[in-house]
Amino acid sequence: MQLSNKQYTAVVFGVAIIAMMLVTRLRYCGDFALPDKPSKPVAAVASGQDVSKRIGLSSEAYRTYLQRDAASFGIPSVTEQQMAAVFPYQVDQEHHVLSPGESIEVLGMKLTHSVETVKGSSSKQMMLTIENLGHKALAYRVQTRPSSGEGACASTRQVRHNALAIPAGGTLKRAECVYRKGRTLEITQVEVIELPELGFLYLSSMDPRNFALAERTVGMHVVPLDRMSCRVPQAGTLRKAILDGRVRWRDQADFYARHRCQTYSLPATYKAFQEDGEHSLPFGGGDL
Repeated sequence: MQLSNKQYTAVVFGVAIIAMMLVTRLRYCGDFALPDKPSKPVAAVASGQDVSKRIGLSSEAYRTYLQRDAASFGIPSVTEQQMAAVFPYQVDQEHHVLSPGESIEVLGMKLTHSVETVKGSSSKQMMLTIENLGHKALAYRVQTRPSSGEGACASTRQVRHNALAIPAGGTLKRAECVYRKGRTLEITQVEVIELPELGFLYLSSMDPRNFALAERTVGMHVVPLDRMSCRVPQAGTLRKAILDGRVRWRDQADFYARHRCQTYSLPATYKAFQEDGEHSLPFGGGDL
C-alpha cells in the first residue's frame, strides 16, 4: 500500500520518538549506566610525616648528619661508633663553702670564687671561675647558692660564657650574685660528663634554660656556631621533668651530646649509656 506524504511523515516521526525513548532508557536506566565519579584523593599528610620521621631516625641519616656537622664546625669527622661510646660521668655531692679568693679542685675542675667589677653594673659581683684541668671537654653542672640566698641576686649583671660545657683546658667565668661584705658562695653539687669534640659542640648548641639550671647562671650563653643553635620545643616539659625527678640532668646532657638538637628530641625512655654501643644511634622513642 502506498502511503501518502502525510502518512509517511507521521510514521517517520513516530519511529524517531520510539528510538529516542530507547536511547534515553539505555542511557539512564539500563545496564550500561556508568559508575559514579570517584571522589578526589586526599593527600595523606600524617603518612608523609611518619615517613619523613622514619627517614630521619635511620642510621644512614644519622651518619650523614655527623659528617656534615663536623665539617660545619671545622673539626675532624667522627664515626657512629665513637658517638655510641660511654661518656664517663662523675658527681660530687659534698658541700663546699668558698669565701672570695678561695678555690677548690673537684672532678677535674678548679672552682674559684672572686669579687669583681663587671661592666654595666654599679655593684661588685660574686664571680665563679671554672677551669677544666683535663684533656677532655666536659659537660658541667655546678650548683651554687649565695650565703644570703638567691633573692639578693636579682640585679646581677650576667657575663658571656658557655653555661653547659667547657672545652679541654678551657676556662670560663660566670656571675653568681651581687656582693656584700661577708657573703660566701656555697657549692652544693657538681656533675661532669666527659665529651668528644662533636659532643661538646652539639651540647653547647642547646639553650641552657632547657636543663633546669639556676636562671641567674644561664644568661648570656655562648654557642659555638649560631646557625647550629636551637631551642627545644618541649623546653617547659623538659624542665619540669628534671625538677620532679623523671629525667636526670645526666640523661638529658648525654642525649644532646650525641644528637643534633635541630633534628632529634629527647625521648621519655632515654638513659645515659652505661656500655659502649649499648643502643644504636640515633636513639628513637616516645617524646616526653
